[in-house]
Amino acid sequence: MNLLATGMQLAGIGLILTAADVFAVP
Repeated sequence: MNLLATGMQLAGIGLILTAADVFAVP
């Protein structure tokens, strides 16, 4: 697996979790 691809994947997961966290809090 490519290190860059892994970093982008982790960044995407972090972005999704952050967005979910923001939307979950009213």
